[in-house]
Amino acid sequence: MKHKITTFLFLITLGFSFNLFFTESSQAEVCAKTNSGIIMKPPASVTQTYLDGSTTIDAPFNYADGYVDSEFNTNNTNACNEMPEYYGVLINRIAICKDDPYVDGANPVLTSCVDIVNKPANTTYTEVSPDIENDLVSEGLIDSDLIIPQGSYPYAFVLVNNKLKVKHVQKYVKSNGTDADMWGFGSGSTGEKGTYCYTLEKTTTYSNSIWDGAYKTAMGSGTVVQAGDGTDATMACNDTKATADTNAAWATEIIDHLGGDITDKTALVSSADYSIGTGVDAGVDLANYMLKAGGLVLADNVDNAVRIGAIYRYANPIVISENTVGIKFDFGTTYGSSIDAMVDGSDKVWMKKTGVDPFIMKILTRERGAGGAARIGSWR
Repeated sequence: MKHKITTFLFLITLGFSFNLFFTESSQAEVCAKTNSGIIMKPPASVTQTYLDGSTTIDAPFNYADGYVDSEFNTNNTNACNEMPEYYGVLINRIAICKDDPYVDGANPVLTSCVDIVNKPANTTYTEVSPDIENDLVSEGLIDSDLIIPQGSYPYAFVLVNNKLKVKHVQKYVKSNGTDADMWGFGSGSTGEKGTYCYTLEKTTTYSNSIWDGAYKTAMGSGTVVQAGDGTDATMACNDTKATADTNAAWATEIIDHLGGDITDKTALVSSADYSIGTGVDAGVDLANYMLKAGGLVLADNVDNAVRIGAIYRYANPIVISENTVGIKFDFGTTYGSSIDAMVDGSDKVWMKKTGVDPFIMKILTRERGAGGAARIGSWR
């Protein structure tokens, strides 16, 4: 393709891919594994418990770094962060920006931004998986090549629907590597057990609140489940991986909150802290908004918090020059799901739900010349 080059603007070829990359996040709750399964009982040398109200309960998971609950303070050892087999995100907008779009306590400002994707009415989920060819996931999002002003872009703005999805199968084992008994949805309150647990087509919220009819109407989400044990378990379990693979379905997690008092529908639903690294590398920080349907106005309660605005700050800016011939995006979901469990009064470990955690985005450019130099990562 012949590229039109001008002093300030130029046409570039867009490569849009969802490459899954691994991170080293100090904040992720990574559980210990053996024989490809999460270990369910901590070693005898480690005692892990968490408080459920006033009751002390044995924690079902053993973190890979050996931390116990007291070292996490309020972090209960009843969840594992994992890369989901499939991750679904509904993208409305992606832009790169010269100035910081984040304004404390106010709507995002995108006057310095250039849109790469702008589809406010998009209803098609993009699926992220190691099994999906990168070139296929961009269908419907990218319509043509782009004209982008030359310059340095230290920021990116991504707008997505607040209903994220995962489809996942997880194996569980005892500390000696043999199959563990997990309990999931089925057979009423007694549940059904197995060593492979998988997501079901159920909808939960990040806060695990079901809210009220107005919220469900606003979300258009049908029945929202308050995840728990028995008939409220949102995962099912059995002893056959093939059966689990066949029956796994897309679970939906509605991100209803980013902070504040989650029992209050008018509590704070926006947050930002660029001092917190994303875990991708030392040069990427993240801020988040909860936004209304249009995508650029702060939500003021959970009923109208229907979009997530993510702002990335890159220590190494994206540089668009006259030699730039391509740009693409890598989305990482290394810790894109939170597998939550609970222990009931009879010491059954129930697979409560697979929550959906945020993805991380990197932006890469290709320059003219051998191999193509890259900003933030590499693109060959």
